[in-house]
Amino acid sequence: MATMVIATMCATVEARAQTTSDTTIAPRAGAVLDLVMWDGHVSITVWDERRVRVRATHSSSVRTAVVSSDSAITVRSSAARRNDNVVRYEIQVPRNFNVRMVANDAELSTVGATGKVTVSVQHGRVELEGTVGATTVTMFRGPVTIRRARGSISATTLRGDIDIADVRGSVAVGNTDGHIHLADIDGDSVTAASVEGEVAYAGFLGRRGFYSLVSHNEQVRLAHRAGASATIHGFTVNGTFTRLVDWRREVANDPRSMRMVLGLGEATVQLKSFRGNVEVGVQRNARGASSP
Repeated sequence: MATMVIATMCATVEARAQTTSDTTIAPRAGAVLDLVMWDGHVSITVWDERRVRVRATHSSSVRTAVVSSDSAITVRSSAARRNDNVVRYEIQVPRNFNVRMVANDAELSTVGATGKVTVSVQHGRVELEGTVGATTVTMFRGPVTIRRARGSISATTLRGDIDIADVRGSVAVGNTDGHIHLADIDGDSVTAASVEGEVAYAGFLGRRGFYSLVSHNEQVRLAHRAGASATIHGFTVNGTFTRLVDWRREVANDPRSMRMVLGLGEATVQLKSFRGNVEVGVQRNARGASSP
């Protein structure tokens, strides 16, 4: 009982020790949000103001600073002990405002038409929605989710799933351990590669688009919209091809390399798996279900 009382008292003291700062700054023309943090959570939303608002919640042992310069709104935090440097940021930025973020262990979420986004996180989670401009995400461990983006996307994570949908622009993604799921991308170039995970694409194929899906150890899946016009090149060493009746051998007497033509064959699709299957189907609904 005494132990429970002491634990409750400690939790209460810790809760009371939390403090919040609220800073609003008018950025100079061309400035970006430059955030560097050790641990915590970041939520970035867009508002119809020409100011940047930073609300930070943390323990009383942490110090935060928001500084404006000609080139950036700089956000930093410090603590006597590194493990205490945990901050929850709630940030509002003007529309089409560029964001840079570096963190050790953090979760980042954005909602709204932010501009160019560059993120480097060692561990955590990244969820972006509505970005406009080039988006670059680099992670060591953790999932990446991107929705309703306009502009080029580059995303890599060593360990973690990558899930990207409803994008207008080129996409280049890759991981070592984790699945990659892509859907409805309108871009000239879409490339995805994984070592240990499944790689899948569902949705329309741009008539001038190039789509490359590669997995070393897992299956590769394509669920295209009805009426697609594409030339599909498939390759697998130890796996099998679905819809075998529609495939034709690229090279005589070589069952590993096959080709399928849909419509006029305008888009180019490459599906490669060394140990997994190559699957092609027609998308049944907006969620990407397919029929082989």
